Amino acid sequence: MTPIAQAGGTPYLEVHHRVPLAENGEDTVENAFAICPNCHRKAHDGQAPFVIYDSRSLSQGRLASFLIG
Repeated sequence: MTPIAQAGGTPYLEVHHRVPLAENGEDTVENAFAICPNCHRKAHDGQAPFVIYDSRSLSQGRLASFLIG
């Protein structure tokens, strides 16, 4: 569960684009992932980079990851 919750306790996540929309990235599921608001701010503020694991790749028998930030 995300550490950020909406009223009523529903988890709150934001969408981050691997290739930013401002850099002609597509607004597609393949170019986006859900991330907690705290990590999203860190990614855009250029704070220490961190790794995102792409769970969609698990269904293909591999674990993909990439660095953001």
